[in-house]
Amino acid sequence: MRILQLNLNHCEAAQDLLYQTVREQHIDVAILSEQYKNLDSNSWVSDVSGKAAVWACNSQAIQEVNTTLHSGFVWVKINDMYIFSYYAYPSITIEDFANLLDRILLEASCHKSAIIAGDFNAWTTEWGSRLTNRRGEVLLEAFAQLNDMILMNTGTNPTFTRAGRSSIIDLKFASGRMHRSATWEVCRFYTNSDHQAILITGYKSSQRELMASRGLNANFVKSDPR
Repeated sequence: MRILQLNLNHCEAAQDLLYQTVREQHIDVAILSEQYKNLDSNSWVSDVSGKAAVWACNSQAIQEVNTTLHSGFVWVKINDMYIFSYYAYPSITIEDFANLLDRILLEASCHKSAIIAGDFNAWTTEWGSRLTNRRGEVLLEAFAQLNDMILMNTGTNPTFTRAGRSSIIDLKFASGRMHRSATWEVCRFYTNSDHQAILITGYKSSQRELMASRGLNANFVKSDPR
């Protein structure tokens, strides 16, 4: 599976370019923040604020959508994996930021195969920032509650650049098995946004996970007699 993560900066040109990028890069799923508009399609799911979305591209089927509407995040189930898109306004208070994290982690704790990605607008040296702010501390403390959810970000390549300043605020966390089997990179191609695209590749559900998600016991799967 090829997953693209990108903040579109509420830019129409950036979203138009996204459609071309998805085709050229053979993207299966796009995890988006600050989209210009939501597509009127069963393959596109957004939070109530219109700031976080997941787009199932390349004929990927959405198997499940969260039934409780939230502002700041949304999740869908695709290929037996739960994919969360998250966006935190730079202006929200620390209390609201912590409450938003609590809600998303409560949802994520119910699922074994999950990825949470988006623009967290938080800094910490843990993922390559020059300094750690209060938001970064709250974010790390929150995710420490989920033992199987691991930060994927490594290195110091910025994901956001504006007016000569850069930072790493577009983050991704993945459950243990996905973290071990997937790779990611900050892409260099043009996005027409002040954020860089991030490509996550390589994750595949095991047969046992697929069977378990469908209520079956893999021990009773018979091999093909041929």
